[in-house]
Parts: sequence; C-alpha cells; structure tokens
Amino acid sequence: MDTLPASPDTIVIERMIFHLVGPELEEADLLAEFDDFGPYKKFFAGRLQAALKGVKYEFLPISGLRDALTPVLKGKKAFVAQSELLAKQFQAIAKLDNRITAGALIFFIFKVNDIRHAALLKFDDHRVIRYRTKAGAAGRKKAVLQSIVHTFVEDKSAMQKSAILWSENEEDVLLCTDRAGKSGDITDRFREYLGAKRSHSHSELTQIVHDALIAVGRKCKDELPKEIRNQLVSRTRDALKKLKTFDPADPAPLLNAVYGPIDADSNIPDEFKRALKKRKIQDEPVSFDKDLFPVSAKKVRETDEGVRIIYTEENEQKGVVKFEDLPGGKKRVTILTTGYQIDDILADKN
Repeated sequence: MDTLPASPDTIVIERMIFHLVGPELEEADLLAEFDDFGPYKKFFAGRLQAALKGVKYEFLPISGLRDALTPVLKGKKAFVAQSELLAKQFQAIAKLDNRITAGALIFFIFKVNDIRHAALLKFDDHRVIRYRTKAGAAGRKKAVLQSIVHTFVEDKSAMQKSAILWSENEEDVLLCTDRAGKSGDITDRFREYLGAKRSHSHSELTQIVHDALIAVGRKCKDELPKEIRNQLVSRTRDALKKLKTFDPADPAPLLNAVYGPIDADSNIPDEFKRALKKRKIQDEPVSFDKDLFPVSAKKVRETDEGVRIIYTEENEQKGVVKFEDLPGGKKRVTILTTGYQIDDILADKN
C-alpha cells in the first residue's frame, strides 16, 4: 500500500463525529456531529496516521462496518446515522468485554491524495489534572487544580482500538490496531464487530519473514563471515524458533540472531526493511510458528568448487560419507557407495 501518507499534513479530515461508549452505560451516548475541529486537525490527523500503521485485515462476505461506511464514502447514506448505528453495535460488545473501558468512539471521513477513506478510533478516558494559577497572599501566585476525566491525549496507549477502511485500486481493506490484542491480532469481539479476518496467518507471516531473511543474507553475503553464510538457513530457522515473536519497529534482535553482530554502516537493516516492504508486511508483528520448520533429516555441504553433497547423519555414522580436515586448510570428502542412481548431465534452470 504505497499511497499511505508519510506525514499527517497530507491527511485532510472532512467530517468527524464521536459517541460515548463503555461498560457502565446502558446505551451509547450519541452526540451531534463535531464541525469545529479546525484547531484540532493536526492532533487528530496525527492519530489517524498512527492508526494507518495498523495490521492489514480483509473483510468477510458479511461485514457490518463495510456495509455501514462504504455507502457513506460513496455519498449514498448519511454519515451521522451510520455512525450512530455502529456506536450502538460497539456498545453491545462493550457490555460483554471487560477489556473495553469507557471512552469515545470517533468516526472520520478523510482524504489522502483526493481519495476518500473512513476510520473509527476508540479512545479511552484518561484522568488528567489541569492546573492554573491565581494571585495569592503577599503577591505570590497560588496553584488551582482541577480533575478532568473525559480527555483526548497524545499518549499512544490512549487509543485502544482503531480500524481504517482504506480504499485503493477499487479494493477496500482494513488497517487495524488493538491494544488488547497480541502480535498484530485483534480481539475476537472486535474482529466480529468489524466482520474481518487478518490477511495473513502467523504461519504465512513466519514463512514470509523466513524467506526475506534468506534473501537478504544472500544479497549481503559479502558482509557476513563465512561460517554464517554457510549456515544461513539453519541460523534463520533457529532464530525464528528461539525468538518466538517479531516487532517490525525493533528488528535488531532478529537480525542479530540470524546474521550475528551488525556493524553501524551495514546495509542489512535497510535491505531487510525493503524486503518486508516488497512483501507488503513492513508493519506486521508476527508470532512465529515454531512448528513450521521441523528439523530436517538431510544436511547439505557445498564446496568452494561448486560440488554439493546432500546427506544424513546416518550416512556419516555408517561411513557412507566422510568429511576430513587436511593440513593447509584443505578438506577431503569420501563417499562409499554401491552404485549410482543418476549418472547424467544436469538440466539448466531457466
């Protein structure tokens, strides 16, 4: 999704409304459309940009969110009425999920590059203490404190859930965040509310990250010691099993586990970012599927001369293949066999 805005300055908010929801309410508290957001556009554009870094989800055939907001984007249904419908539906899950706290459910219609998109952001109420000063005795100022509960704050933890209905190339996708979820997943109730599923399973993401790491290691092979180049696949799979999870905002633990310590001027971090972007998972947290890569019974060694030997540990134990270190750094490979299964030319791969 190459058209995502690089700066909140490119986000143009057209309409905005919010309703109050929470487990202590019997019904959602429906409010009028908020049309005086001009002074606060920068604040809310920043929140939208943060939500645009969410994980990609796809709509199910039946989706209440898509059915409510897509007609609004096309000018076929009223924005306020559809926001009220969605707020009532969200309030219903708030009564059932104790992880949802009191706050505001905000709906936006906004533009990026003249294309209209829709969003909902769930903000938690945060108690803050506001202070002001007034003249006191002997000419000294005195502080006056006031507690405020219903607030919008910049702290990223205040945005509990978000879903961006992003339209691109005549396709609608969802970009979602959920503080109550893990590794990019959203809670079951929020997923049901949206009528969506994650675009990639964690097994698929594990395979994609695995392939990206191998590709980067081969592209940057001149930066890697020979012992790491020689065991690139096994090191990659060991790292995925040991680390368990991956946060794209902090790739260093994964890169160090696979490639070893990385120099400050190394090309590897940037190449890895490009590899993830090419595969369209640059913002996807992953919970690695440790069962995806079972330990292979086969091993492989390839000599400097291009001779490849594929063998098993049992082959070594029975003396079928033997590896020896010779003086001067030379190696000797001995294969004991009863005959050849294949004795032919190797067809070139085009």
